[in-house]
Amino acid sequence: MDTVVLIDFLKDEFRSFQEKLYAALAAKETLIAPTVVFAELMPQFDADARQVASFLKTHKVTIVALDLDAVTIAGTRWMAYLKRKSRASVQNADLD
Repeated sequence: MDTVVLIDFLKDEFRSFQEKLYAALAAKETLIAPTVVFAELMPQFDADARQVASFLKTHKVTIVALDLDAVTIAGTRWMAYLKRKSRASVQNADLD
């Protein structure tokens, strides 16, 4: 689970994503988020770690450490995405 989904939930935005979260909770699905999500949620709770932990517990989100191999793969894919996006921007600029 990504931080953005939880922030959208907290801000009561993007109802379709909220409904997916509620559906996952109702289905008793395991919701997992990497440790960075905890840090990224801190501003939403005025840096109160207990409130962040309580929110995550209430919404059945388990925080797990990321495996270095998984992070490496994600980083490689992110870089490939950025390159594609950059090429698309250059191509679009050439059309102007």
